[in-house]
Amino acid sequence: MKKILYATIFLSFFINGKAQRTTPEEIAKQESAFKKEMIERDKKNLLTAKENSSLIIEGTVIKCDEYFNKSKAAIYAQYTVKIKSVLKGSITDSLVEFIKYRDYGDEVLPLESYPGPQKNLPSNYNVVLYGNSNKLELNEAITNNSKMFDVYKQTMIVIQQVSNPALPIAQYNHLTFMSKKELYEAMGFFHQSLPNEKLLEAQNPTKKQINDFIEHVNKIKQTQGKSSALATAITFSFQNAVTTGTSVQKYYEFDVSAFGTTNEYLDFAQVDIDYAPAAFGNSVVAASNVTVTQVPAFPAGNYPYFVKYDNNTNILRVLISADFTTPNRLQLTTNITPLFHVKMKVNCNQNVNLSFTGATGAGYAPSATNTITLTNYSPVNDNDFDGTTACALNVLSFSPAQINGGKNEILTINGVNFGATQGSGYVKLKNANDGGNTFIQLDADDYLSWSNTQIKIIVPAYQRTSTPVGEAAGSGVIFVSNGSNTVTSAASLNIFYSQLNYLDPNAPFPAGFSSRKERVYSTGNPPTNSYFRKYPIRIDSASCAPFPGALACIKKAIAYWVCETKIPFIIIGTTTFSNTIPTDNSPGQNVLDGVSTIRFSDFSLSPGGPTNAIGKTFFRARRCDTAFAGKVIGTLPEFDIEFDINQSWFCDTSTFVPKPANKYDFYEVALHEFGHADLLKHNNAFNSMMWYGSTFTSSLSPGNRRIFLNIMDYLGGSQIITDSKNISYSANCAFFAINTENCTGVIGIHENSLSSVDVVVQPNPFGDDLLISLKTDKKSDLKLTLINILGKTIKQFEEVPNAIGETKIYYDGKELQSGVYFLKIQVNNDVVIKKVIKH
Repeated sequence: MKKILYATIFLSFFINGKAQRTTPEEIAKQESAFKKEMIERDKKNLLTAKENSSLIIEGTVIKCDEYFNKSKAAIYAQYTVKIKSVLKGSITDSLVEFIKYRDYGDEVLPLESYPGPQKNLPSNYNVVLYGNSNKLELNEAITNNSKMFDVYKQTMIVIQQVSNPALPIAQYNHLTFMSKKELYEAMGFFHQSLPNEKLLEAQNPTKKQINDFIEHVNKIKQTQGKSSALATAITFSFQNAVTTGTSVQKYYEFDVSAFGTTNEYLDFAQVDIDYAPAAFGNSVVAASNVTVTQVPAFPAGNYPYFVKYDNNTNILRVLISADFTTPNRLQLTTNITPLFHVKMKVNCNQNVNLSFTGATGAGYAPSATNTITLTNYSPVNDNDFDGTTACALNVLSFSPAQINGGKNEILTINGVNFGATQGSGYVKLKNANDGGNTFIQLDADDYLSWSNTQIKIIVPAYQRTSTPVGEAAGSGVIFVSNGSNTVTSAASLNIFYSQLNYLDPNAPFPAGFSSRKERVYSTGNPPTNSYFRKYPIRIDSASCAPFPGALACIKKAIAYWVCETKIPFIIIGTTTFSNTIPTDNSPGQNVLDGVSTIRFSDFSLSPGGPTNAIGKTFFRARRCDTAFAGKVIGTLPEFDIEFDINQSWFCDTSTFVPKPANKYDFYEVALHEFGHADLLKHNNAFNSMMWYGSTFTSSLSPGNRRIFLNIMDYLGGSQIITDSKNISYSANCAFFAINTENCTGVIGIHENSLSSVDVVVQPNPFGDDLLISLKTDKKSDLKLTLINILGKTIKQFEEVPNAIGETKIYYDGKELQSGVYFLKIQVNNDVVIKKVIKH
């Protein structure tokens, strides 16, 4: 059973004033370094995948099925892929099955609770897949066969061939590629760049041209038996298909491409293309509904014989050939290469149904100029099929791949057939309030621009609904509608973290702003309060009494967030409410007094409230307007947190005790709600503290309890607090920026430094490997200890006696859980502490 960790907001009066924002360089550098590290990791993974994969192919996914193996808590995706090019290994089939899976460990939940490896997967997109022979024990719905491969460590590159050179053609995790050359080099393969030459259109043939071609082909048939050259294969395929044109006339454009099994010299190709008359009409050449042009790979200078004609009412024939008497051929390599480009007038919303007929074939020679030893390709693989719906909506790419919500950051979505104007079109993002099982639709405020090939949006922290909070936007595929058709992106957007927004739906747009959703900042108490620029907190200890250990969990969670983000939480005592009605229905109980409260209450008494919530955070937000600057800022001078008194709670702050079945982990839920108090919204990372749900039915081992912040929680919360600290309010606003708080409550240590030793820890945050560099001017005994946030020793390093100069210590942390740790470095009798983050 899943329960939602829910946050609501209470809106109050408005105060005028001025606000400014300063972006802290330190956190920006940290985020930049993290992104660079992810890019380097992805590059390394591609090269590793090349070495360890038995088969690497480029092809088109024509079908995807998902299967759930409940006993293994895993989802399998079975991709049927039409091969276009074999980059490594050997396979004779034109279709191959790849299995990609995601394992969810020991916890077995309903199928709908698991985000699959690729839900809402669109067919007919290009990929590079790395595979090994199938060894998985799969669900019985998947049939094992000789053409089935595992996807090596989930390595799949999504390729979207587009005619716009400004758009990326491929994506792999944090990597984007602007050209095939760039892509192949990152994969460890050589890809020949093609010269930029003028494209020439094929002409309708004369009778003599056809006779010359037939004579040339017959000559090859006559000499082939005498040739000592070995026969080899050629494979034809449709590539780079795209719909172009205006609302008046649409065109379907594509390349006819080919590759061989050896680098022989292409002499000629005869290509018969079968098409659907419903999409293109009959006899497209006679009706002047088609143009065919040469491409730089096989230009007119080398292939002067280039004609097109109707071989049937629904078959287009294209002939391309080197000169019959004085050829100057080019090599057809083992890489997929365009032969020529086709542009046909098309009727929208019809299946194009492109295929090759049996008359398609080609011939080759052993050299560029040989006129004696000519051979037909055999076999000829011409079983490619394009069943695309003409004018289909498609998302080709988006940037950036990682973004933050609620911070006015802009996402650019590139594609085709979005519509010249938005009209009834819309964009949806995954819903972080249910783990991404549904989508939320953007509000009108979130759209910046809309054209047929590009949409720009502001990624919101939430969608506006009848309540001020709404649904949170989270990571996952992007859903786009043009009013008539819908599509989801092949790749997933990563919303790293989201910041709470303030919304007055009736307010006018502030000057210079396109959205009424305003960022919320932490706001400190005024000078008249004893806790100037702090968040004083009172805990209702009486309501905690039925749950032994709950009070300790609350205090520990508060101290943890202080240590992680320096948010100025200060516990000032206890208070007691006269009843247990939730605060949102009794605002008079807890008016804006500059003091935040925490208690248990009876959620069943809250009419109309979320029945599946087990924790709630209520925000006492205010608004600050500065008319002359056009600046609008939401502020948070206090909050109130409540937990459902009717739930069965497990209260423990250690990392050593397993969570029993049929109980909620109260420490996890408390940490989650304090994340909301740090102004973080939900996200769709299962290992994040801001994941929407908490496990109830299943027991959890100590290592599987969600009781540590991951990298997005830490960086997101730290960024928000740093931004809030640097806000400068005008005198008219009556608000004060917070002062950050020092970390003292969890393990009793602070980061510090010593003059006797220089300590460099890199990278930080780190993934698997950590390098610790120590420089001392005199002989010193060095002792290093890695400590977790609770003070437990994780790693005791070997002592280095009499060290002088630079000492380097490497640590392999691949088994370490993501979270925050401290390096305790003892130099003789002195100690230095450094914080490190494992993502």
